[in-house]
Amino acid sequence: MFSISFGELCLVMLVALLVVGPDRWPETLRTIFKAVRTVRHAMDSTKATLNRQLALDALRAELNDVDIKLQEVVSSLSPALQHYLKQRHG
Repeated sequence: MFSISFGELCLVMLVALLVVGPDRWPETLRTIFKAVRTVRHAMDSTKATLNRQLALDALRAELNDVDIKLQEVVSSLSPALQHYLKQRHG
C-alpha cells in the first residue's frame, strides 16, 4: 500500500513524539492504530463486496449466454414441438 522504510517510519514517530509530547503519546498511538484498523477493515470489506459483485456479473453473463443458446435450440425445433413447449412453460 505505502512504501515507507523503517528509517522514515522512525523519523515520523520521532517528530510525532515531539509534537504530541510524551504524556499523550500512548493515547495518540492507540488512536492512530485504531484508525488504521478501521481503514483496513473498510478496504477489506469493499474488496470483498467488489469480488462478489464481479463473480455475480460473470454468472449473469454466463446465464445470458446459456439462455441465448437455449433459444437457438428451441428455434431450430419443429413448429409443433415449439408450440407444445410454449403451452407447457407459458
